[in-house]
Amino acid sequence: MSAMIDCICIICGKHHIAPARKVRLGKYKTCSHRCGRLANIVPTEQRFWSKVDRSAGPDACWPWLTGQNRGYGCFTNNGQNLRAHRFAYELTKGPIPDGLDCLHTCNNPPCCNPAHLYAGTALDNSHDTIKAGHWKGNVLPPMPGELNPKAKLTWVQVDEIRSLYATGHHTIAELGRQYGVTRENTWSIVHWYTWQNRPALNLGE
Repeated sequence: MSAMIDCICIICGKHHIAPARKVRLGKYKTCSHRCGRLANIVPTEQRFWSKVDRSAGPDACWPWLTGQNRGYGCFTNNGQNLRAHRFAYELTKGPIPDGLDCLHTCNNPPCCNPAHLYAGTALDNSHDTIKAGHWKGNVLPPMPGELNPKAKLTWVQVDEIRSLYATGHHTIAELGRQYGVTRENTWSIVHWYTWQNRPALNLGE
């Protein structure tokens, strides 16, 4: 007798038990004959957008109307539980690049409007949250470079320090005095231990 495994219906998202061997053959993607008929009739894209409220217009948030997890919409496709806003992004803009996530400019997790979605880093997401006044933690996330409120330099000055040091005519101590930072900080800058990458988002914009 074939082993039975737990499956997720690609139409309604319900769990159902099916033979493992037949699941591997691509069968039992739905939990019932009714869902099976719907799977053959309704294209995935049409099924997805039927669960999104787009009535407020192209510039407004488009909230997900069905199941959510931690505020984010959940969409089931081919047996996988996906975040609805990520699926909306990939439907309209293509795959999310490796190492990036799908973020909201509106800071509204259920929103699936592609105009409110962009691919960015976790740091970008934290900065968006801070700008919107939604940060709830007592400690702010890491803020490299000019984003750090304690920063004494700008990116332009950092580039100047590195360029001057590269000429061989200036010592680290001299550059530190010239730009008003400690010798240790200047050493970290010229050896690229700090101020390594310009952030994708500037909170001053």
